[in-house]
Amino acid sequence: MTLPGGRPPAGQQRVTDPVRFLPLLTVTRLVAPILLMFAAIALATGFTQVQLPNSHEVAHLDYACQVWNGRLPVFENGLLLQVEKSPPVQWTAQHPPLFYLLAAPFVGPLLAAGHPETANLVGRSLNTVIAVVALIAIAWAISRIAPGQRARSWTYIGTAVAAAVSPLIRVAAFYNDELAVVFIALGSGIAATVLWAGLTARRLTAAAVVAVGLLLTRANTVIMVALLVLAVAIAGWRGAQGGQARRWLAAGLAGAVPALAAAAGAGWFYLRNIRLTGGWTGGHPDWAAENLGRHQLSVWHIIRTDPSLGLWQPQWFTHASARVFHPYFEIGRGAAAVAMAAGVIGAAVLLVRALRRRAVTWQLIAVVGVVAAQFVGTYAMFVLYRTGTGGSAARYFLPALLGFALLVACGLMALPVRWRRWGLALLLVAALLPGVQWLYRYQWGFGWSLNQNTAGGVPVPIVMALMVAFAVGLVIVVAQMPTEPAPRPWRSTDDAPASTVPAPAGSAPAVPAPTGSQFTVPPTDGPDPVAHPPSAAHRAADPIRSAEGGRLA
Repeated sequence: MTLPGGRPPAGQQRVTDPVRFLPLLTVTRLVAPILLMFAAIALATGFTQVQLPNSHEVAHLDYACQVWNGRLPVFENGLLLQVEKSPPVQWTAQHPPLFYLLAAPFVGPLLAAGHPETANLVGRSLNTVIAVVALIAIAWAISRIAPGQRARSWTYIGTAVAAAVSPLIRVAAFYNDELAVVFIALGSGIAATVLWAGLTARRLTAAAVVAVGLLLTRANTVIMVALLVLAVAIAGWRGAQGGQARRWLAAGLAGAVPALAAAAGAGWFYLRNIRLTGGWTGGHPDWAAENLGRHQLSVWHIIRTDPSLGLWQPQWFTHASARVFHPYFEIGRGAAAVAMAAGVIGAAVLLVRALRRRAVTWQLIAVVGVVAAQFVGTYAMFVLYRTGTGGSAARYFLPALLGFALLVACGLMALPVRWRRWGLALLLVAALLPGVQWLYRYQWGFGWSLNQNTAGGVPVPIVMALMVAFAVGLVIVVAQMPTEPAPRPWRSTDDAPASTVPAPAGSAPAVPAPTGSQFTVPPTDGPDPVAHPPSAAHRAADPIRSAEGGRLA
């Protein structure tokens, strides 16, 4: 197999074979049990919690209300939606409008009819649908980041980890974070695709569309836009023919397409923020300092003390409201800390294995670099946001969800195959236990009678049915975890034993073997009777179908 930029070992030739990715339909079918499990617990969470419990959710719902009325909100003009928790100013006005444009047809008529709680319930349900789409996008992205024989395992485990993250489950509220996760996953998948397999007109168009969607969802997606532009430029440089000047020109033109598309499609909104507030993000630090008691802090102070900074005090598997329900909150935080530490160790193990097989290519480095930069960049942006009187919430880390899922998946993928299922089961139970316990304790205060409604206004039997579906889905997720197929058979003239059967009389003389070695992949309709396991040299020559599996093996 020949990869762009790769060189076969001396004296050997590789069979040219394009990079093969799992189709989207195959990926969706693969992670269907995970989607069932997640949708059940996310809906149960959204149906159980009190509607419009805080001013943040009210402000987001009001944004959709104002869009339904044909205008964009302005910070100083306040809210149209006046309920008990309405804030004095419209502090979500700095967000781009795409999410609210999508939500307005669903919640706008209910708000106009005077049913804000019903509108919020519908909005939470819509957000759960978007979160399911986000998980499909994450699964697709992982299948592009780690193609090869182990793509199914990487995709399944990574998506299962993402589905257990409590900020994603608890943002079964009316917030715009899930849509940002969708576009970040799509951007990561497109970046990986062009780095592995090259640039085409279709992929370039997709990159441009996703770049616009990113900047029209949340300002913190600018990191992914920059990484997507860089990946497209690298792919353009690698695919160009000719000298260095033509390569750099191709890289510049390719990278300019998503960059200019993002500027043309979303730049108007950020120019509006600059006109209204003086900054492209649209924040109001002076108002926050005066009315919310927030003040500028040092970077070190934020890193050392912020309760939501998941790198030091991981809240990926905790429910914020579960803090009073010890020890469940600590179980979730401990599970996240152990999972991240195991992920770092697992990544080191996988790297050593890849180095031993000489399977570390420039594509692998570039793809991993995109994911790592998005992960680290999200934390860096959060710290800078907090230093400027910004608020703190675990959901602000959702742009790093794909990187977190892959990091934890590294720890599981480094385990022997027979241990992975149990490792995944233990992780899911520890990660989801705080959320399940929160549901039970929260609703307990309102009663579990079958003829009652939850605090969210939904009949209790519906929530009970969702929890049964969640339990069934969890069992199926663990039971259906895929394992890698057996390595595809190889045939090598170096490895095959010499035949001792004499040639028939009158046959043509034997043709001398060419210099070096040749090896081919036999047809897929059955193993070749003379096939032998690949030698170390052959495994090093092909990182995709090595005996260890895919590129991230």
